[in-house]
Amino acid sequence: MSEILTQSALAERLVQKTGVSPEVAKRFASVFFTIVRTGLKSSDRFSIYNFGTFKKTWIETAEGLNPFTGEKMEIPAHWRIKFIPCPSVARRINRPYSHLKPKVIKEQKISDKGLLARASVIAQEEKPVSDCTLLPEENTSSVQEPAVIEDDFYSSIPVSEPVRQEEIEDNNDNDDDDF
Repeated sequence: MSEILTQSALAERLVQKTGVSPEVAKRFASVFFTIVRTGLKSSDRFSIYNFGTFKKTWIETAEGLNPFTGEKMEIPAHWRIKFIPCPSVARRINRPYSHLKPKVIKEQKISDKGLLARASVIAQEEKPVSDCTLLPEENTSSVQEPAVIEDDFYSSIPVSEPVRQEEIEDNNDNDDDDF
C-alpha cells in the first residue's frame, strides 16, 4: 500500500522515534525538503549518503487521453523526479524477498502463434534477392550487403501449415452430410 509522507507526518514520526520536541522535528522536516528541492534546482542529481539519489529527468511534450472525457489532449513538457535507493537501502527493502531465486521457464511446446513460429513462416515465404541495383551515391565505398536469414536458425522450430478459410468451409459442409 502506498503511503504519502508529508512534512508534518515526517515530523510526527521523528517525535515518536527519537523523542525530540515537535518544534525541532517540524524544523528538521522543513529544512530537509528545502535542501533536496534546492539541490535538484541547481543540478540534475542530488545524493544523500547511505540513503539514495534523487534524479531529475526531462519529459518531452506528449499526447494523451483525458480519462474522464476520452478526448485527446497535450501533456506539456515537464521535469520528473526519480528516487534511486543506495544498495544498502535496496537490500533492506528487498530482504523479505531475498530467499526467492529466478527460475528459467522452458516452453514444452512451441505454438504456431508464437513469435518464432511466425518469423519462421515469414522467412520461408521470403525469397532471397539475387539481383540488387544500387542508386548512385556520392560515397559508395561502404555499401552493405542485404542481410540474409539463415535457414538453419529456423529449421528446428516445428511449424504447422496455416489452415485456409476454404478448407474450414469444406470441412463444415462434409459434417452436415453425416446427419
